[in-house]
Order: sequence, then structure tokens, then C-alpha cells
Amino acid sequence: MRRRSGIWFISREAVDWVLDRLATRIGITSALMALVTLILLAGLSIRSSVDTVVANSSAYDQAHARLPLVTMSDVQRVQNIAYLAHVEGSMSEEREAEFRAALDMLYVRADFFGTAVVGSVSSPSADAALAGLQELLRIGDEATAAGFPDMDAMTFDLTVVGDDVRGNLAIWNDEVRRFHLRLIDGNVMAFMEQLVFTRIALAVAGVIGVLALLLLRAEVLNRQARQHAERRVEFLAYFDGLTELPNRAAFQERLSKCLESGSEFSLMLLDLDDFKGINDTYGHVAGDAILSFVARAIASTAADQDGFAARLGGDEFALILPSEEHFVLANTAENILDAVRAGLMLRGDFLSVSVSIGVAPRSLVDWVEGDPRDAIVRTADFALYFSKEKGRNRATLYDRGLEQRYRRRRDMQDELPVAIREGSLDIYFQPKVSLTDRAVTGFEALVRWHRKGGIVMPNEFIPLAEESGLIIELDLFILRRAAEIIAGWNKENGVALSVSVNLSALHLMSGKIVREVADALDATHLPPDLLTLEITESIELRDWARVQNTLLELRQLGCRISVEDFGAGFSSLAYLRAMNADELKIDQSLVSEIETSEEARFILDAVMDLAQNLAMSVVVEGIETEEQAAAIRQMGGSQAQGYLFGRPVPAEEALAATRPVELGETG
Repeated sequence: MRRRSGIWFISREAVDWVLDRLATRIGITSALMALVTLILLAGLSIRSSVDTVVANSSAYDQAHARLPLVTMSDVQRVQNIAYLAHVEGSMSEEREAEFRAALDMLYVRADFFGTAVVGSVSSPSADAALAGLQELLRIGDEATAAGFPDMDAMTFDLTVVGDDVRGNLAIWNDEVRRFHLRLIDGNVMAFMEQLVFTRIALAVAGVIGVLALLLLRAEVLNRQARQHAERRVEFLAYFDGLTELPNRAAFQERLSKCLESGSEFSLMLLDLDDFKGINDTYGHVAGDAILSFVARAIASTAADQDGFAARLGGDEFALILPSEEHFVLANTAENILDAVRAGLMLRGDFLSVSVSIGVAPRSLVDWVEGDPRDAIVRTADFALYFSKEKGRNRATLYDRGLEQRYRRRRDMQDELPVAIREGSLDIYFQPKVSLTDRAVTGFEALVRWHRKGGIVMPNEFIPLAEESGLIIELDLFILRRAAEIIAGWNKENGVALSVSVNLSALHLMSGKIVREVADALDATHLPPDLLTLEITESIELRDWARVQNTLLELRQLGCRISVEDFGAGFSSLAYLRAMNADELKIDQSLVSEIETSEEARFILDAVMDLAQNLAMSVVVEGIETEEQAAAIRQMGGSQAQGYLFGRPVPAEEALAATRPVELGETG
């Protein structure tokens, strides 16, 4: 037992100890004897209750018996005061005070009467008495409020109504007495019947109790098995089930503690080379054996160096070492490489294994902005990537050379605003087509950066723009240029092609985007219904009230709202309902396996049905084969986008290859 705040509590361990002892043969015998004793005591207790009811059968409910009489007395008091005032010819201050006090008491009595009696028992006399009491109160209150203008009328009304109330109270008092006597007689009979039933029930309970005790042992054994499973689950919360190394969660905790302590340490990230090929060639059993083999090598090194080893997932491992000495790190990494290169024998086959390692000393990443934990992991991962790029089966120490590569990212961040202002960014279009006739109905606007003689892809510079806050300016540049290009083409060729533009979630947290979109539409004369604003579904939005208000204003302009990349991020019905979008763009991740996987087809079909039920049009992204297009069309899809229909190309080139559609059609 444990005591907390002056109260004793029985611990879970104590309960389990009692159950374990009770499940033995001695425990079951003792429990059976206790059960028989309990049955006998229960019978005696019920017999005693019956005797008590019989002995008290003449008792009377004094509260209900007195209530009508006291209420009748209060009514009489109100009548008497009114009558005396009538005889005196006016209501003096003293009489008025008495009259008010009598009314207050009568009000309390009427309220209790209505709650305790009329609210629980239906009786015409009780209902009539309550109505009369309320009428008396009304007459008295109105006369009091008016200053007693007509004493004769008031006295007469109080006399007539009061007499009627007292008559009904007298009838109710008699009913209560007779009802109480019937209730006592009924209780005695019910107790006698309950005694017989209880004896039978106790006998049955005895039989069931015997069976329950016989099953208790099995239950205890099951509980012990569950406890073992729970301990296993607790273990897996911080340890990997295959290698028994600490997992990613434990690694994150240890890394945070190392950073908070301020001590020197280095982080090694290790990744098996061509692990997928090993799995494909030898099977997953061999793959698991290799993972365990590598884990033992890393764990052994961690033990020797007083380090911390963990499996992050898949074929990724981490090792935290309490040193930043270049010689120590290089020697440790080489020892791991040698241990892993030794390979292992599995079912008569020799399996050759190698790993790539990236090492990041803490002191070399202090200049990296942001979360220190994320910074050191990213730098170690960059060093690991460099090891693989240089041929694998090697270790790379993050040094000043690699630091320069990181600084390149910072240079790109500095140059991006200039690129936006000076036009180094080009708008690319990728077509959206009708699956019925393959006619182009619109485009998605994308962007490419011409930098130092090469093209920088969006996946390189858009994350930088998001980190630096330049994404707002970048999105507005794409919006204006795309609207200008598509509006000019539509006017020149007499067509009505639409354009879709991506918007960062940062825009939705402010109403400024509404004014920017309106200005872009006014400047380019693009009809609002030909502009679709795509909100990336992988972005987690928090202030839904503000987001919904911004989206409502954009829709009021006439623009269409689309949820992009659905299935790749924060998918939920709540997300779709809150967005209230016109269009759902299904991510390529839900499409890639529909040719071979029934499960993938089922999920995609369900998502399309969901969109239809929410009155949303559907555009399926990532279509690369005719088979995928046919499957989407069979599911009822009508619009698609992907390499099968056209890759992203400069806007003018994409438009030149467009098959015109009639004016008035929209995407």
C-alpha cells in the first residue's frame, strides 16, 4: 500500500500478488468457503430487513403528513391578516409587513410543495392545491404592488381562493395517509418476494462463483502473458525490435541531452550500401540478419567508446561519440567499416556488406542557424550523402569543404530576391487534360531558376524561399506572370484556358493575398473563374478561422480553390471540409500502384467518391502510362495531369502545342 496526501492506495503490484495467490488450490478452497459464508450472511441480512419493515409498518411519513397542515396554516395566516386590515379599513405599515412576510412564507411553502409533491406524484387535489397557492400569491403580489387599492375585493378573493386551497390540501392529506399505508404494505410484500428470489439468486451466484474461481487461474495466466506483452511494447517504444538498439525516439532524447549539456561530441550517421539489392537477392530474412550484424558492430564500438548507438529506421543507424578529435573519429569510423566489411555467413552463403558513414562534430555546425538538433543531423546526413556520392564504403568527416557546400545554400537564399526582381525565374506550364478526348483544358504554372548558366529546380530553391520568407514574393511573381501569359494567349486565340497557381499557406494567414489576386486579375483582365489557387495539402494549417475567412474572400472574387497533393500529407475529412475547395488534386503517391495493387485502386476510388460527395471536381496527378489513364477513367475520373500528357516546359512552348477549345469552356 502507498500513502499519498494522507490517503492510502493499493498498488497494482499488490492486487496482482493477491490474484496470484488466490489462483492456487489453497486460494480457491478459501474463496469457496468465503463465498458460502457470504451467501448465509446475505440471507440473514434480508430476513432482518423484512423484520424491520414489518416492525415499522405503522410508521408515517411525517414530512408529507405535516406539509398539507402547515401549508393550510400559512394560507389561514394570509387570510387573517387581510381580514384584519379589511376591518381596520386600510393596510397599515405594520399589517403590510406582516402580510408580506406571510406571502414570502407561503411562496416558500408553495415552491416546496410543487417540487416535492406535485413534481413526483400525480394527484388532481395536489395539482388544484398548487394552482390555488399560486393564485393566492398572485392576488397578494398584485395588491401589494398596487398599494392595496381595493381591500374589499382583495379580502374576498383571498377568502374564496384560500378556502378552496385548504379544502384541496385536506383531501391531499388524506390521500397521502392512505397512499403511505398502501406503500408500507406493498414494501412488506415486495420484501417477502425478494427474499425468495434472493435465495435462488444466491444459490445460482454460488454455482457461478465456483466456476469463476476455477477459471481464475487461467485468467491470471492470461494477465501475466499480457503484462509480458505490455513490457514488450514499452521496450519497443524506445528500442528497435529487431536489433534491440535504441530507436529514433531514444536517439532524439539523447541527442537533445548532449546538446543541452554543452559538452563535446560528434554524430555519426551510417547507412548500408545497396541494402535494397541484398533484400531483393537474398530475401528479407538475410536482410534482417545483416541489420542485426551491423547493429552488433556499431553497438560494440559504442560500448568501447562510451558512446550511444541507435537504429533510426530501415538501414539507417546513428552513433553519438563523446569526442571531436579527428584522429579518434577517423579511427572509430575505420573500425566500424572493417568490422562490417568482414561480412557474415548465412545458410552456407557469404554475404558481403558495407556501410557509408557521415560524421559531424558539434563544434563545426554551431554556425548553422535553426534548431541545433536538426542542424547537426542535417550536416551529418550531408556528409553521409557525400560518402555515397564518392563511391560508398567510406566515411566522410564534415569539414570546411563540406561547409562551403552548405554556404552555397545560403548564397542561393541571398540571390533569390534578386532573381525574382530581375527576371531570372521562368514560368513553365504543365497541361491539365480531359481524359475523354485528351483536350488541354488548362495548365499548372511552375517555375525554374536560371542561375550561373544552369537551371535550378524548384525542389532546391522553394524550400529556401519558405525558410527565408521569400515564398510570399515568389508566389506573387508566379501569380502575376502566369495570369499575364494565359490571359494574353486566351485573348489572342479566342480560347478560355485556365491556369493553376500554387499558394503557400503563409498567404492564407493574412488577408493581403486577396488584394494581390484582385490586382493581378484587374491588371491582366483574366476572368476569375479561369484562375485556380492550389493549396498544398501537405501543409499543416493551424489558425483555421483566419484561413477559412481568406479562402471565402478569394472565392468571392470568383477564383477556384484547389487542394493539391491530397494523400501526401495532412489528409483528413476535417481538412477538406474546412477548405471548402472546388477541386481536389490527387497526389501521384495514390496513383503509382493502381496497375498492380487492388488496395491502391480501392483507396483511389474511395478518395474520388469522397470528392464527388463533397461536390469537388477531381484532377489526378502523376499519370505516366496509358494503363493508369484508363484505370482513372474507368473510376470516373475526367481530368488528369502527368508526363503522359506533357512535361513542364516554358509557358510559350506549352501554349503553342495546345489544341484550342471553344470559348466558354473552363478547366
